[in-house]
Amino acid sequence: MLIRRLLFVYGGLLVVLAIRVAKRRCVRIGEFLKSLGRKFVSLGEEETMRWSTELLLQCYMVDAEFHIDGVIYRGPVYAVYRGFVGGNTLVFRCNWIATCRDRSAQLWDYAGGGAFRIEEYSAPAKLPNGDYHFGFQGGYGVLFLGRPRSRLSFIGHVDTPREFAYF
Repeated sequence: MLIRRLLFVYGGLLVVLAIRVAKRRCVRIGEFLKSLGRKFVSLGEEETMRWSTELLLQCYMVDAEFHIDGVIYRGPVYAVYRGFVGGNTLVFRCNWIATCRDRSAQLWDYAGGGAFRIEEYSAPAKLPNGDYHFGFQGGYGVLFLGRPRSRLSFIGHVDTPREFAYF
């Protein structure tokens, strides 16, 4: 009777451990396949839009929104450049950043200035209203290059930072 209980307890622990190990391996394999897929897409068709110098120059003082792990970041971008190591990194520098965890409540917190270093990014895709969206490891981003700009509003002189409008 005691041996049967011990086998049951330790057998159950082994099953739980095996399931956890299998889940971790599946997640790692999935992440690897996602990054491999992004690389294949970036090497793909000639018609695929690329991050060109012209597009990067359009990003000066443009509104941007980044969705990373369930948190929304918004702010005006004043510089975009490719990373120096390997060339597979995009860096977006913002005058200020507002963060929000609950999209429905629209509770925004000012987080100061900062930069987003994005790796394994996809090609930008143009939306019908003129904005661009792109994916990256851990989330996606939107560059509001089209009209009208309804996310952030520019208040003041051209050289002043933008202020967030609570819509």
